[in-house]
Amino acid sequence: MDPKLTHLPNFKFLPPKNTDGSNYGTYTDIRSTSKESWDDIKDRLGRELFNDTDVFLDSEDNNIKNNLVTRGNRKSRKIIIDGQLPVITPPRKESKEIKFIKTSADNNLIIQMFEDAPGATMNKLDIVDAGIFTDTEDKNKRYQKRVFYVGKTFFDDFNTPTFVNIFTIIMD
Repeated sequence: MDPKLTHLPNFKFLPPKNTDGSNYGTYTDIRSTSKESWDDIKDRLGRELFNDTDVFLDSEDNNIKNNLVTRGNRKSRKIIIDGQLPVITPPRKESKEIKFIKTSADNNLIIQMFEDAPGATMNKLDIVDAGIFTDTEDKNKRYQKRVFYVGKTFFDDFNTPTFVNIFTIIMD
Protein backbone atom coordinates (compact mmCIF):
# COMPACT_ATOMS: atom_id res chain seq x y z
CA MET A 1 0.00 0.00 0.00
CA ASP A 2 3.09 2.23 -0.03
CA PRO A 3 2.86 5.03 -2.65
CA LYS A 4 6.57 4.42 -3.38
CA LEU A 5 5.63 1.01 -4.78
CA THR A 6 2.03 0.97 -6.02
CA HIS A 7 2.89 2.28 -9.50
CA LEU A 8 5.18 -0.73 -10.18
CA PRO A 9 3.84 -3.69 -12.19
CA ASN A 10 4.56 -6.17 -9.37
CA PHE A 11 2.08 -4.33 -7.14
CA LYS A 12 -0.86 -4.06 -9.56
CA PHE A 13 -4.38 -4.68 -8.33
CA LEU A 14 -5.31 -8.01 -9.91
CA PRO A 15 -8.68 -9.27 -8.70
CA PRO A 16 -9.49 -12.82 -9.80
CA LYS A 17 -11.50 -13.28 -13.01
CA ASN A 18 -13.50 -16.20 -14.39
CA THR A 19 -12.29 -17.92 -17.54
CA ASP A 20 -14.90 -15.98 -19.54
CA GLY A 21 -13.45 -12.66 -18.25
CA SER A 22 -16.30 -11.85 -15.87
CA ASN A 23 -15.62 -10.86 -12.27
CA TYR A 24 -15.18 -13.72 -9.80
CA GLY A 25 -16.43 -11.48 -7.02
CA THR A 26 -16.43 -7.91 -5.76
CA TYR A 27 -13.00 -6.74 -4.57
CA THR A 28 -11.84 -3.32 -3.43
CA ASP A 29 -8.45 -1.87 -4.34
CA ILE A 30 -7.09 -0.77 -0.93
CA ARG A 31 -3.74 0.47 -2.27
CA SER A 32 -2.69 4.08 -2.11
CA THR A 33 -2.90 4.89 -5.83
CA SER A 34 -1.30 8.32 -5.59
CA LYS A 35 2.22 8.05 -6.98
CA GLU A 36 4.82 10.08 -5.15
CA SER A 37 5.69 13.25 -7.08
CA TRP A 38 9.04 15.04 -7.33
CA ASP A 39 7.67 17.73 -4.97
CA ASP A 40 6.73 15.01 -2.45
CA ILE A 41 10.30 13.67 -2.56
CA LYS A 42 11.79 17.16 -2.14
CA ASP A 43 9.48 17.88 0.80
CA ARG A 44 10.34 14.58 2.48
CA LEU A 45 14.11 15.01 2.09
CA GLY A 46 14.23 18.79 2.56
CA ARG A 47 14.00 21.32 -0.26
CA GLU A 48 17.18 23.10 0.83
CA LEU A 49 19.21 20.09 -0.37
CA PHE A 50 18.28 20.87 -3.98
CA ASN A 51 19.18 24.59 -4.08
CA ASP A 52 22.91 24.39 -4.91
CA THR A 53 24.50 24.89 -8.27
CA ASP A 54 27.49 22.75 -9.22
CA VAL A 55 30.88 23.72 -7.86
CA PHE A 56 33.81 22.13 -9.66
CA LEU A 57 36.91 21.61 -7.56
CA ASP A 58 40.30 22.21 -9.14
CA SER A 59 42.61 19.67 -7.54
CA GLU A 60 45.93 18.07 -8.37
CA ASP A 61 44.89 14.85 -6.65
CA ASN A 62 44.43 12.43 -9.57
CA ASN A 63 42.29 10.08 -7.50
CA ILE A 64 39.77 12.87 -6.95
CA LYS A 65 40.01 14.09 -10.55
CA ASN A 66 39.57 10.66 -12.08
CA ASN A 67 36.92 9.27 -9.81
CA LEU A 68 34.63 11.38 -7.70
CA VAL A 69 34.32 14.52 -5.66
CA THR A 70 32.15 14.92 -2.61
CA ARG A 71 30.95 18.09 -0.98
CA GLY A 72 30.74 16.34 2.37
CA ASN A 73 27.84 15.92 4.73
CA ARG A 74 25.41 18.82 4.78
CA LYS A 75 24.55 18.96 8.45
CA SER A 76 23.78 22.66 8.45
CA ARG A 77 23.61 25.58 6.06
CA LYS A 78 24.03 29.30 6.61
CA ILE A 79 21.37 31.55 5.16
CA ILE A 80 21.82 35.34 5.19
CA ILE A 81 18.59 37.31 5.01
CA ASP A 82 18.78 41.01 4.08
CA GLY A 83 22.31 41.43 5.48
CA GLN A 84 21.30 40.19 8.94
CA LEU A 85 23.21 37.61 10.96
CA PRO A 86 23.26 34.12 9.43
CA VAL A 87 20.63 31.66 10.53
CA ILE A 88 21.62 27.99 10.74
CA THR A 89 18.94 25.82 9.15
CA PRO A 90 19.49 22.07 9.37
CA PRO A 91 18.20 19.99 6.45
CA ARG A 92 15.44 17.50 7.16
CA LYS A 93 17.67 14.55 6.31
CA GLU A 94 21.43 14.05 6.30
CA SER A 95 22.76 13.92 2.76
CA LYS A 96 25.93 13.22 0.83
CA GLU A 97 26.53 14.40 -2.70
CA ILE A 98 28.92 12.46 -4.94
CA LYS A 99 30.07 13.94 -8.24
CA PHE A 100 31.61 11.70 -10.90
CA ILE A 101 34.09 13.84 -12.82
CA LYS A 102 35.04 11.56 -15.74
CA THR A 103 31.72 10.80 -17.41
CA SER A 104 30.34 10.14 -20.86
CA ALA A 105 27.01 9.46 -22.52
CA ASP A 106 27.85 5.74 -22.36
CA ASN A 107 28.30 5.50 -18.58
CA ASN A 108 27.10 2.26 -17.12
CA LEU A 109 26.74 2.05 -13.35
CA ILE A 110 25.88 -1.03 -11.33
CA ILE A 111 25.04 -0.62 -7.64
CA GLN A 112 24.57 -3.16 -4.88
CA MET A 113 24.02 -2.05 -1.28
CA PHE A 114 24.96 -4.12 1.75
CA GLU A 115 24.47 -3.79 5.48
CA ASP A 116 27.01 -5.05 7.97
CA ALA A 117 25.79 -8.00 10.03
CA PRO A 118 27.16 -9.85 13.04
CA GLY A 119 30.04 -12.17 12.30
CA ALA A 120 31.53 -12.56 8.84
CA THR A 121 28.27 -11.96 6.94
CA MET A 122 26.64 -9.02 5.23
CA ASN A 123 22.98 -8.48 4.39
CA LYS A 124 22.07 -7.30 0.92
CA LEU A 125 19.63 -4.39 0.92
CA ASP A 126 16.68 -4.14 -1.47
CA ILE A 127 16.66 -1.41 -4.12
CA VAL A 128 13.39 -0.21 -5.62
CA ASP A 129 13.60 1.77 -8.87
CA ALA A 130 10.99 4.50 -8.42
CA GLY A 131 11.49 5.77 -11.97
CA ILE A 132 12.33 9.10 -13.57
CA PHE A 133 11.00 12.38 -12.17
CA THR A 134 11.18 15.81 -13.80
CA ASP A 135 12.54 18.80 -11.89
CA THR A 136 11.75 21.92 -13.92
CA GLU A 137 13.49 24.12 -11.33
CA ASP A 138 16.94 22.45 -11.45
CA LYS A 139 19.61 25.19 -11.41
CA ASN A 140 22.11 22.95 -13.23
CA LYS A 141 19.67 22.31 -16.10
CA ARG A 142 19.60 18.56 -15.41
CA TYR A 143 15.85 18.18 -15.37
CA GLN A 144 15.50 14.39 -15.21
CA LYS A 145 16.11 12.67 -11.87
CA ARG A 146 16.21 8.89 -11.45
CA VAL A 147 15.09 7.91 -7.94
CA PHE A 148 15.93 4.68 -6.11
CA TYR A 149 14.70 3.65 -2.66
CA VAL A 150 17.14 1.49 -0.65
CA GLY A 151 15.90 -0.45 2.34
CA LYS A 152 14.90 -3.74 3.87
CA THR A 153 11.85 -5.95 3.63
CA PHE A 154 10.32 -7.25 6.87
CA PHE A 155 7.27 -9.38 7.56
CA ASP A 156 4.71 -7.42 9.58
CA ASP A 157 2.20 -8.73 12.15
CA PHE A 158 -0.04 -9.99 9.32
CA ASN A 159 2.90 -11.87 7.75
CA THR A 160 2.86 -9.43 4.84
CA PRO A 161 6.21 -8.33 3.36
CA THR A 162 6.73 -4.63 4.18
CA PHE A 163 9.45 -2.49 2.59
CA VAL A 164 11.18 -0.04 4.96
CA ASN A 165 13.00 2.79 3.17
CA ILE A 166 16.40 3.43 4.82
CA PHE A 167 17.70 5.98 2.33
CA THR A 168 16.98 7.44 -1.09
CA ILE A 169 19.39 7.70 -4.04
CA ILE A 170 18.78 10.42 -6.62
CA MET A 171 20.82 10.31 -9.83
CA ASP A 172 20.81 13.24 -12.22
